[in-house]
Amino acid sequence: MKGNDKDQGHPGRPSLLNWDDFDTYFEKYTPDADDKTRFEVALNTKRNLSNEMYFLLVYASQGPSHVVSEMRGFNTYLLDHKKYPQELQKALEIVAEYHVKCMKNAFKLGINPDGIWLTDDLGEQKGPFFSPRTFRTLYESSYKYIIDEAHALGIEVHLYCCGKIDRLLPVLIDWV
Repeated sequence: MKGNDKDQGHPGRPSLLNWDDFDTYFEKYTPDADDKTRFEVALNTKRNLSNEMYFLLVYASQGPSHVVSEMRGFNTYLLDHKKYPQELQKALEIVAEYHVKCMKNAFKLGINPDGIWLTDDLGEQKGPFFSPRTFRTLYESSYKYIIDEAHALGIEVHLYCCGKIDRLLPVLIDWV
């Protein structure tokens, strides 16, 4: 499938126009979660703050939904929910794995955050981009994985979402 969205792509990274290129694309463009330079700002900030302050780990990337929508182009990404759900789910899981590795590396490096801050677009002003059923089916393996791993580390998950996503809140609460 060729994408034809005008909004496709991410600065510095071409769009994933065809799911046949999935493995090559992710191999080439997945950032290295073990790169210690990703944590320099967090380490310096942590050193300069009181241990009594609440400290959030903020990712340099967006949440799984937003990252994959940038890869595919927004319109194509929305179509993927029906046309290519397995590929979409696999892409979301790879992004989630990156987030979990970053979380764990933050602890290995002594940052020890109290929580993580995820930013993800899951809806528009009138409602979510997809039904709660679709959200549960395609996104549970990625979001619940992030949430479970954060809780296993003893930290909270803060999810900032643009849009009116109240219909998705029961699903997110179930995953907590």
